[in-house]
Amino acid sequence: MIVKKTNMKTSEFRVKPMRMPLKVPYIWSQGIEKAFTINLIKMEAEDGTIGYGETTTAPDADAQKMVLEKLARSLIGHSVFDYAA
Repeated sequence: MIVKKTNMKTSEFRVKPMRMPLKVPYIWSQGIEKAFTINLIKMEAEDGTIGYGETTTAPDADAQKMVLEKLARSLIGHSVFDYAA
């Protein structure tokens, strides 16, 4: 699908932490990880177009969620193509 660049604005931005199990345990210097936590990001434009993304949550999942939600407030009402800001 080809999307024409318009002045479409962001209307919604949500962050949802998710614990994702690993098929094979990850062994590293801090121990063994059987799952990783990510933040799933959902961004919706005023025309209903939805985009998804994700971020890691290191070193603190709760703190990163708060930072992303604070940043989201500055994105609402602005062009979805103004990614530099």
